[in-house]
Amino acid sequence: MSLLYVFVATKAEADSVVRTVDRNARRSGPTEIMLQIGPNEVMVTTTGIGPRQARARAEQLLSKGRPEGVIITGSCGSLTETLVEGGLVIYTDCLSGDGRQAVPCSAPLTGLVIERLHSEGLGCTPAAI
Repeated sequence: MSLLYVFVATKAEADSVVRTVDRNARRSGPTEIMLQIGPNEVMVTTTGIGPRQARARAEQLLSKGRPEGVIITGSCGSLTETLVEGGLVIYTDCLSGDGRQAVPCSAPLTGLVIERLHSEGLGCTPAAI
């Protein structure tokens, strides 16, 4: 069994993930929802809006143990003119709050996600966020 964390900024974004996966999910805390997907445990956690809150929540959660994977998802605010409102953006790199330090995402996994979206007729924009 693997453990996967899904980070979202708001409760509405968390609820969207949960509705997509499992309507019978259990809330394990005020900011955490546990899901079971096949043999895997998935924790959807709400971080709050903005890089400071996201970093603090991620550090808190990751200090308790390391998951096999992390997904960052949400509605993202689209704060640049190059991203289309309502479009799908797939992270290739995660930038730090100051925008200077980039952490690369898993290229094989990112490629598979993009390929799957395209096979389903869904366009997406790869971007460092």
